[in-house]
Amino acid sequence: MTRDDLLFGDYLSAARRRARKTQQDVADQIEKHVQFISNIERNISPAPAYVLAAYIKVCKISEKEFLKAMLKKREDWVKENVFSLTKKK
Repeated sequence: MTRDDLLFGDYLSAARRRARKTQQDVADQIEKHVQFISNIERNISPAPAYVLAAYIKVCKISEKEFLKAMLKKREDWVKENVFSLTKKK
């Protein structure tokens, strides 16, 4: 696995926007600067577990939705990085 496996910013940003929350709303929940949240959403930095928990709480993301998104991310990675190798000659 690579560092890119941990990047989930696109989903977090979309979930936040769907919930009509700002990066500041998330940052306030974890007492961090908004730049920290921006870096996560732009996939500059991976999101630690406590940040994922903050998004779930602030954006009211259901466990089912969150797990589905995480599993989709993992599935996409496996298809791109593992299955693609089985098709090469």
